[in-house]
Amino acid sequence: MFLLKQLFLLSYKRIIFFIKKIFYSNKKFFLKKNETENFKTKLKKNGYLVIDNFYDHKTCENIIQEINKFKENNKNLIWRDNNDCEFRIFGAEKIDKKLFDFFSNKKLIDVGSNCLGREISNLMTMANKIKGEKNNLGSGGGWHRDDINFQYKAILYLCDVNDKNGPFQLIKNSNKFFNIFLDSIKLKLDILNTRIDEKYISILDQRRIKTITGKAGTLILVDTSLIHRGKPLVSGCRYALTNYYYPYYQVDSMKNHFLPKI
Repeated sequence: MFLLKQLFLLSYKRIIFFIKKIFYSNKKFFLKKNETENFKTKLKKNGYLVIDNFYDHKTCENIIQEINKFKENNKNLIWRDNNDCEFRIFGAEKIDKKLFDFFSNKKLIDVGSNCLGREISNLMTMANKIKGEKNNLGSGGGWHRDDINFQYKAILYLCDVNDKNGPFQLIKNSNKFFNIFLDSIKLKLDILNTRIDEKYISILDQRRIKTITGKAGTLILVDTSLIHRGKPLVSGCRYALTNYYYPYYQVDSMKNHFLPKI
């Protein structure tokens, strides 16, 4: 019964997702055959794509300075986790032109739109810092998936990220239809349970864990229906920007989902 229930839930969610895509197909959208096509192909195949040197080191340093300045002067607009290890600024594109340029980058929007097959919009840019203090859970608060359907994000490292200061991690192929189903059965977890405790991840083949390190300016494009997390920090800190993309028809309903927001 559990197996049939999980298969039904997954199939139902996928069907609803595709029905919405068809229903909202009246908005004019053209698949662009340009330099982003190669990015789309790799992202669709693997669920993620890493681009080195997307921003230069100096630009990343300047953005960090703007983030720190805003954080000190606008404490009421800062989200903090329960352990006071991570802070987030939702709507960070409004802080400075350099952040707005990342928020509005057309190539990144084209890649996601081509993957979805419908136009996407960027809800916001989130800027965050997480510190390697005791009890930190890593960015995002542990292993999770954002949805069981395709969900697109762009993550930009603003500092050098190694294995100790919170690299992005994912479970390879955990976004594929049958893997979502099989992983759920193996872990005995409801498919709609998007938060996944570390003890369950340890049951999976550890060779599926991909850890993405990189220099400041490294960009990660990712389908966050993959199980993923920011690895808990052993030392140091990590600064990053994240663009939250949604199909154009979902953006209005998400405007107050992340608070406080600039």
